[in-house]
Amino acid sequence: MDSLRFVIQPTGVAKVVLNRPDKKNAFNGEMIARLREIAEVINKDQEIRVVNLIGEGSFFCAGADLEWMRKQTTNSLEEKSREAMELACMLKAWYNIGVPVLTGVQGGAFGGGLGLVVLSDEVIGARDTWFSFSEVRLGLIPATISPYVHRVLGNKTGGKLLLSGRIFSVEEAQSVGLVDEIVPLDTMESALIQKTASYLEGSPEAIKSTKRLLREYGEPITDEKIKKTVQALIKVWEGEEAKEGINSFFLKKKPSWSSNAGDI
Repeated sequence: MDSLRFVIQPTGVAKVVLNRPDKKNAFNGEMIARLREIAEVINKDQEIRVVNLIGEGSFFCAGADLEWMRKQTTNSLEEKSREAMELACMLKAWYNIGVPVLTGVQGGAFGGGLGLVVLSDEVIGARDTWFSFSEVRLGLIPATISPYVHRVLGNKTGGKLLLSGRIFSVEEAQSVGLVDEIVPLDTMESALIQKTASYLEGSPEAIKSTKRLLREYGEPITDEKIKKTVQALIKVWEGEEAKEGINSFFLKKKPSWSSNAGDI
């Protein structure tokens, strides 16, 4: 089964569907590579005017697949570097998409999955959806998504969510600007269609030019900044806390640093 479905509709809407529902649409190496490839295709196709990003099943995206992440803790340094850079380049490719990206989120968006939400231009969240920058609770760090989170949420708001790793509601996500509209789950698809239609009313080139201008404001996402996030992620993958945190997840136990260590 393909980890992603990608369809370009006659209206110029590109529909991208995260398609690992049995794994809560978590990233693995294949999905990361496909996401980057699709972002690059979108940027080259002049007929695409809007992107719709959704997740198959009951959960939008649980972030990085922990089986894939556990493999990184034992990979060679060369392999770690390659995988971390691929993840960082995928996120940068989505950041560079030149047309509006509208995302529908249901169930939850954790870790890198929430990173994709941050990279979106408009987000519809279903009621009873939950969010978390969960990395620190697993002995990991939100390295590659952190420049985009900081650009959107700033040091104070972003810092509280990144440093605590706590789970927060769709209502709180809306209050800090991560979600634009909350709708019942059974109306999310129609709401996404309606939102998308409004972007099809504008001039395609004017919208692209406006998005380019918006990218010029605020802190730039430089190659040097991305390189630093990759180096930080590799260092954590080589540490003992990442191994313990990931193994604790699979053993259904809290890691030793948790204030409430024991069975979950």
